Amino acid sequence: RADPRTFESETEVREWLRKALTKSNSGAATTRAKALSAGGWLAYRQGDFGQAREYFREGIALYTQAEDEIGLINTWQALAIIEMDEGDYPKAQHYLEQSLELARTLEDALGIARGLKFLGSLAWDQDRFVDAREHYRESLRRYQHLGDQVSIAACRYHYG
Repeated sequence: RADPRTFESETEVREWLRKALTKSNSGAATTRAKALSAGGWLAYRQGDFGQAREYFREGIALYTQAEDEIGLINTWQALAIIEMDEGDYPKAQHYLEQSLELARTLEDALGIARGLKFLGSLAWDQDRFVDAREHYRESLRRYQHLGDQVSIAACRYHYG
């Protein structure tokens, strides 16, 4: 059994994960969805947006099946990041709206704060600076309440 901590590169980890995911479709839906999310982020970090998108979309189906709403929020936000990076702003907006609607329903403070920060980034990328500033301001307020110093710094960087 391979230990991912011994791999020398993210590419090796991705290959190991791909093989593991290919060998088995069994197991708990959330466990597989989390593995797909890890694979999605690795693929994203290496610029393989197509593979990342595929993993995240499969994860959405599994999180839906398992009724894991936090997993859905996180994965919709991951898909939004990919779409923003590729310039498909309507898709990014759609995923962020889905994630925020569910996060607000669940009163998931972190999901709301992240979703607002990503909406700020989306607005910024489209030169909608007034909207961006408002989203960052609200996100900053929520991160301050959570005490998340890294995210506070990121919001302050954009908010000014």
